[in-house]
Formats: sequence, structure tokens, C-alpha cells
Amino acid sequence: MTDEKVRLREEISQQIQALKDIKIMADSYGFDISKPAANAKEAVQWLYFAYLAAIKEQDGAAMSLGNVSSFLDIYIEKDLKE
Repeated sequence: MTDEKVRLREEISQQIQALKDIKIMADSYGFDISKPAANAKEAVQWLYFAYLAAIKEQDGAAMSLGNVSSFLDIYIEKDLKE
């Protein structure tokens, strides 16, 4: 096993643990984010949980959410059609 493979396994393990931590945080608010968002409201909520987790990881440092319209527009368009 090469150093690169060991490093990759460590990174993937950390990412999996981070996803589990986000799920636990969302569960504490009464939301199950283990499934994809079903509508725009859930998509915004799931995105906000990811944002909260990122801020927590940065010890509360200011952070921009960035351009999320291309992510949310799919859910919004679907909701408007229904």
C-alpha cells in the first residue's frame, strides 16, 4: 500500500465521519437528512445544515454561503410545476 492510498483512505474516513456528524446535528433539530431533499424547503434546510457544519468546523469564523442558486433552482422549478 502506497502513502497516497493511505492518505486517501484517511481523507475518506474523515469525510464519512463528518457526514455522520452533520446527520447527528440535523437529527438534534428533528430533521432526517439521510435522504435527498424532496422539495425546495428541504433543500434550503439541508443546505443550511451544511453551512452550520462548515462554520462549526471553522470555529465560528465568518463564511460566505456562496452562489447556491444553481443548486436550489432545480428544487424551486419542480415545486412551481406542482
